[in-house]
This record gives sequence, C-alpha cells and structure tokens, in this order.
Amino acid sequence: MDKVMVIKPGTYFYVSWGYNQTNIDFMVVEKVSPTGKTAVCRMARPIHLGAVGQTDAMTPGEAFGVAFRMKITNTGLLRGSYPFVQTPQNGPSYRLCWASPCKVGDTHLQTNSMFGH
Repeated sequence: MDKVMVIKPGTYFYVSWGYNQTNIDFMVVEKVSPTGKTAVCRMARPIHLGAVGQTDAMTPGEAFGVAFRMKITNTGLLRGSYPFVQTPQNGPSYRLCWASPCKVGDTHLQTNSMFGH
C-alpha cells in the first residue's frame, strides 16, 4: 500500500496550468484543520532559478497574499480554488485546481515570458 504524505504547516504545493504554454503557481500550507481534511494556504512567490532555452526554472519562495482553503484529498493532493490574480477594481480571481506537493529547491519548468506569457 502506498504511504500517504502527511500534510502539515510549511508544506509547499505547485500547480501547472496553461494553454499552449506552461505556467507554475506555488502555495504553502499555513494551517491544517483538526480533522486533517482542510488546509489554509497562501500563495508562495516563485523564485526564478534561471532560463534554459524557452523555459524558466522555478522553485517556491515566501508566502504572500490572502489566505484560502483547500481540501486535502486522501492521496495527499490539495483540491480547490486559489486566488491567482488580484485587481484593485474586482478583487481576486480564482482558479480551480489539483495541487501536488513539492519542496523548496525542487525545480519546476514554465514557459519563458518571451515565448507566450
């Protein structure tokens, strides 16, 4: 039987999304509910590790923005909506996702801004 990861405060997650390009968003768990079914998260700033051709290497950094809730699945993923952009006029816009665990220093590749952002 596969061992399910225990999610605790400080655990990082990433989301890969995009059409005709790859974008990476990071989030970090700040609290876990007493039942272990919900995580309170905030977005994590991406740290740019460098560019290779048409891709940028990214890793998660410090937390920022508003807190939001995500459901913890029995497979150790997060499921829910996160605020991916905020405007002064309309407030945050949310994106529905499945987020996978990662660590600071893990490399994730996204399309370089010169090639589709």
